[in-house]
Amino acid sequence: MPANPNIGRIINGNTHDSSSIIATINGKPYGDITEISYSDSLEPGILQGVGDPYIRARTRGQYKAEASFTIAKSTFELVKSELVALGAGGFGEATFPVTVVYRATVSDPVITDIVEGCRIMKVENSHSAGNSDALVVKVDLSVVRIRWNGFYAVADPGTSALIGL
Repeated sequence: MPANPNIGRIINGNTHDSSSIIATINGKPYGDITEISYSDSLEPGILQGVGDPYIRARTRGQYKAEASFTIAKSTFELVKSELVALGAGGFGEATFPVTVVYRATVSDPVITDIVEGCRIMKVENSHSAGNSDALVVKVDLSVVRIRWNGFYAVADPGTSALIGL
């Protein structure tokens, strides 16, 4: 049984859309984020015997996480300044969390995902003539891990089976 029985329920016909998202960078909300994407994967290695069609065992695997966001160019200038102010040097050297909160209506449960240990890896500007939309910047992040509404895909090594060695 889930910890919160309301998670996964559609209340009064309402469900999440892009207007139900609040994204923060290092704790500060930015309404000018036009797109946000994050994912993680766990790719276990295998042990398979010669001539054996089945996997005999799996390793814990290698965990990988990635994220990116698109933000208004003018707002990204503020983000860069704030990251430099963290004191790590350049804005690409600062480590920060990205928090994404989902809530369709005030009566719905809040879903909070935290993309932990982010660093800017790539910044992309792509602008063309004839486009009257606001200029945006795509930012790719290096990510340590993602906490999916309180849960991790992989247990922290401090809480794994290695305890007691």
